[in-house]
Amino acid sequence: MNKVRYKKLSVLGLEYKLFLSPDLNCKFNVLKNRVINWQGIILDFSIIGLSHFVKIDTGAKNKLIELLACVDSKDIADEVLVQQKNLIVCCNYRYNKRFNSFYKYSFITETIDDCLRNAWEFGDKYTDKGCGFYLEYVFPSPDGFAVTSIEITGKEDKFCWITYHSYPADKKIIKTRSIIEKEG
Repeated sequence: MNKVRYKKLSVLGLEYKLFLSPDLNCKFNVLKNRVINWQGIILDFSIIGLSHFVKIDTGAKNKLIELLACVDSKDIADEVLVQQKNLIVCCNYRYNKRFNSFYKYSFITETIDDCLRNAWEFGDKYTDKGCGFYLEYVFPSPDGFAVTSIEITGKEDKFCWITYHSYPADKKIIKTRSIIEKEG
C-alpha cells in the first residue's frame, strides 16, 4: 500500500456520496485495503487519506459505492443516489436504500467532539476489540492525532462497518455506521 503525508483538511469539506457505477472512475491513493466475501457479496474496503470508500458488489451490473471524502464527485460517479455535503452540520444524518430486491443498505453519522493525542488514546476510547476485521491509517499531524479507521463485523443476515474520521484541527471525529441486511 501507499504512504501519504498528512494534508490538513477541514471536517467542513467531508461529504457522503452513494452511487451506482461499474467501478470508481478516478484513481485514489489507497493506503489500506481489505476485500471480504460475505454471503456472496464482495465488499471492497479502502482507506484513502482521511476518507474511505466501500464497493458493494452483489453481482449486478453496477456496484453500490459508499464514499466519504473531501473530494469533488463530478467525475467519479455514473449515477449518484445521494450526495450529502457538510456532514458536520447534519448531525445524525441517516439514509436507507433497498437494492437488488434482496438487500437493504443503511447509513448513519454521528459527530464526536474530541481532541485525540495518540493512537493508544483512540484505541482505548473508540475501537471495538471484538470486531471481525479492522483497518486503520494514522497520520502524524502538527494539530494532533489524525486517523481513519474501519471496523468490520459480519453475521449471517447482517454485515456492518463502523468508520472514524478524525480532524484534529477542528477537534472533531465523524463516526459512521453502515449496514447491509438480507431481506426475505
